[in-house]
Amino acid sequence: MSQTSTLKGQCIAEFLGTGLLIFFGVGCVAALPW
Repeated sequence: MSQTSTLKGQCIAEFLGTGLLIFFGVGCVAALPW
């Protein structure tokens, strides 16, 4: 049970990490003076 919980936590953490990377990437691109 703990293994499944850890796996779920890793998935959530990876999802949040990827979301943050995409968010900052889009923010940097949007902040560029076109």
